Amino acid sequence: MSDKLRSDSFRWQDTGWDDPLAAWSEFARNLELELLQANERIKRLESIIIRAANQCFCDGSDGRTAALMLKILEAAKEAKP
Repeated sequence: MSDKLRSDSFRWQDTGWDDPLAAWSEFARNLELELLQANERIKRLESIIIRAANQCFCDGSDGRTAALMLKILEAAKEAKP
């Protein structure tokens, strides 16, 4: 992931829009759509990880590993910015 913000280099004149407000509005809309998609992907991945952890618990032999994995995931979830 880049440290450079896309909004820092955004120039409405390069968008083809005549109205700067419309250009910025479209830019913000696109960013919001990307954020929603990223959030949905995160939710799907969390669901997959939880299902995998639950399966490990059911198998018994990897219960310690699954418990540790779950503990790490919960700590990471709480540490989200």
